[in-house]
Amino acid sequence: RNKIKNEARTAKYQLQLAICLKALEKDDEAQALWGELKQDALDDNALYQLAVWQAINGEEAGVVAATLRKCIDPAVRPKVRARNQLRKFIRTEPDLKSYLEDAGWKDLIQDEDDGAKPEKPTSRPN
Repeated sequence: RNKIKNEARTAKYQLQLAICLKALEKDDEAQALWGELKQDALDDNALYQLAVWQAINGEEAGVVAATLRKCIDPAVRPKVRARNQLRKFIRTEPDLKSYLEDAGWKDLIQDEDDGAKPEKPTSRPN
C-alpha cells in the first residue's frame, strides 16, 4: 500500500516538474520526463495537474474537460466547497483560459450551490 502511494506521489511530482519544464520552454526535457514517469500511477490527486499538462500540450477542450470532470466528481471530491475551490482554480488557471468559452465547460466553471444559508446580519438598536 505504501509503495503504491509513493509511486502515485512520485508520478505527481514528476508531472508537476514536467509542467514547469514546459513553462520554461524546455519542451524536450518536459516530454522526456513525461515519457519516463509512471502514467498509470497517477491517481485522483494528480488529475488537475494532468489536465494542465493536457492543456499546455494542446489537447482538445473535450479531452481536458473529461479529466477535469473526473477531478471534480463527487466520488473524488465529496464536499461542494472542495469542488467549487477547484472550479475557481479552473477559472483562474492561465493554461486553461483558452478553453473557458467552450460551451461544454459550463459545469466546470460555474459554482454549485452548497446549500449554506447566508449569515443573518446583526442589527443593534440605536
